[in-house]
Amino acid sequence: MANNIYNRTFSYYIIYETTCVVNNKTYIGCHATDNLDDGYMGSGKLLLAAFKKYGRENFKKTILHIYDNPHDMFSKETELVNEDFVSLENISCDYRDWE
Repeated sequence: MANNIYNRTFSYYIIYETTCVVNNKTYIGCHATDNLDDGYMGSGKLLLAAFKKYGRENFKKTILHIYDNPHDMFSKETELVNEDFVSLENISCDYRDWE
């Protein structure tokens, strides 16, 4: 997303958390959109596998922050997804395995 996000302007630049309600594992990511209700829950390889394994209906998305530019969005993602976050037991996806 980072390579294409600067090629056009979006209405919203968000930081979101997707949580599996079955195992309580979470993923924090960023997304640029014109519609806050576009259904986007993340697209990481392991997250997509988790959607398939547990069913998309067993995930919830919470918007944590909304920005009006990509710079602030990426800065916040970098602040949140740090070494401490990645080492937590309940995080997952591109950070840790869902098993």
